[in-house]
Order: sequence, then structure tokens, then C-alpha cells
Amino acid sequence: VETLFVGLSPVENPAAVAGLLSGSWPYVDDIECQWDMLEDESEDDNDDEMPERASWSLARMYRTRWRSVARMVPYFHVVREEER
Repeated sequence: VETLFVGLSPVENPAAVAGLLSGSWPYVDDIECQWDMLEDESEDDNDDEMPERASWSLARMYRTRWRSVARMVPYFHVVREEER
């Protein structure tokens, strides 16, 4: 599996999810979710690195968290390879 499609799955702890995915699916290169489809096009797409805000919609919050997971998975892969 190179692309993991998570649909509208919520994620509470991106680091824990990234760690789990890197061990379960070591060849995943891309993670796609449908939260983008529910997000307002007018919202700024460049603030994924900023802390979450109470004013964010659920779609924005979960989309941002899944993007964090996608950014972390390659680092977990490296760590797992070094452990071997």
C-alpha cells in the first residue's frame, strides 16, 4: 500500500497515529482524507503549522491533523529503520 485513504476518519493524536501507521504500513507514501472536500475554499490553506484555533471547523481541524500525520510518517520510517 503506497496511498492510504482515510476518508472522514477523525484523528485526536497525530503523532500516535503516525507512529502506528509507520509500523503497520511501512510503504505508505501518501495519506489522503476527505476533510478537504468539506472545508470552505476561502479559508487560508497556509496555517497548517499553526496551533489549532477554537474557531476552526471540525473539517479544518481534522484535515490539519491528517496533514500533520502525513508529514510525520516519513520521520517515523527513518527511526524504525535505524532501530533494525
